[in-house]
Amino acid sequence: MNATQNKPLPNPDRATFKAVVYFKDGNTRTFYSFATSYDAQEKKVLVNDQTALNKLSRLIERKYAGKYITALVYHKDTGRQVAKYCYDRLIQQTPLNYTYQGGAIRVQVN
Repeated sequence: MNATQNKPLPNPDRATFKAVVYFKDGNTRTFYSFATSYDAQEKKVLVNDQTALNKLSRLIERKYAGKYITALVYHKDTGRQVAKYCYDRLIQQTPLNYTYQGGAIRVQVN
């Protein structure tokens, strides 16, 4: 891909987590998170749900710090809430179990 081409947008259907952020200015935005990485030894793309959740948490904690009232993070497949942030503080977090399946680190929500 050269510099003049646009990168394709991420596909929300492939995301593992979603965050709904309620901002102080009254706006609401939904963010989707998924992470892939390239394993050079095995020459394949790996999916890592733990990295996906960490990236979404960093987005809330750093980029939007001081700009939101509440941020809710959900596991997309089950609809279960896995984290809740209020005024830059992590209020609630669900313990998650991770498994290694077919070259991917996947989350299991109990």
